[in-house]
Formats: sequence, C-alpha cells, structure tokens
Amino acid sequence: MGKAESIEQKKIRQKELARKYISSDEVDQDVLEELNRLCNPIYLYIYNGYHIKLPHMDRDDYLLIGYITLWRVLEKCREKPDIINSFNAYLFSSVRNAYAAEFRKYVMKNPLIWVRYEEPGGSYNISSAFFLADNYLKKDREKAKRYYHNH
Repeated sequence: MGKAESIEQKKIRQKELARKYISSDEVDQDVLEELNRLCNPIYLYIYNGYHIKLPHMDRDDYLLIGYITLWRVLEKCREKPDIINSFNAYLFSSVRNAYAAEFRKYVMKNPLIWVRYEEPGGSYNISSAFFLADNYLKKDREKAKRYYHNH
C-alpha cells in the first residue's frame, strides 16, 4: 500500500513542479532537473518495454530523449495549461512517441533488420522493415498531398 501512495505522491509532485515551471517565463533549471529525476522511471519503463533495441543507442541515449521530451511537454504546457491535469499520461505518450520516432528513423535508413525469434530451432529470420517503411511513406505522402491541396 505504501508504494501506491508514493506513486500518487510522485504524480502530485510532478504536477506541482510542472505548474511551477510554466509559471515562470524563463527556464527554471532546478525545477527541470528535479522533475526529470522524478520522471526517469517513466523513461526507463518505456525503454524496457521495447523488445528491439537500436544498435546505435544505449540506455543513456533513451534517457536523454526522455529529458528532451519532458522539456517539450513543459513548453507545450505553457501554451495549453490544461495538459497539466493529465501531465503524467501526456508525458508517457510523448516519450513513447519519441522512442517510436527514433525507431522509425532507424528503419528508414536501414531497410532490413535482423530479428531473433526464440523458437525451438533458434534460427534467425529477416523482417522486411523496408516494406513497412514504404507503406508508412506512402501514407505520409498521401496525408501531405491532402494537406497542401486543402490549404
């Protein structure tokens, strides 16, 4: 029970710090650092959820992406203060999307990825990420075309 209370206390503290951060016109580095320390478990939880780790990135790179995303979320909160009411969920989604964006960038530059499947045979299979990336680009192009034709 004590652990659940401490999680709720952390969420409340995160909201307090976010409110304090956006109330100032300048970047309050101390508040940002303390908030980042409280949000590190979120970054690590999402990082540990990824089954495919990018070979050029390590744990610290993901923590840095989380920190940058935190700053972007706080800047977004300055524009839309209502976000603070669901700060934890908004940050979680933003960090998850930032990690996914890094993965997409990697896939676009490296069309084939080796994926190891833990099967009885233990063999390697090639996943055609190129096909997925091509489909993603087509959807993106169509979305861009619709946007520019409508504006």
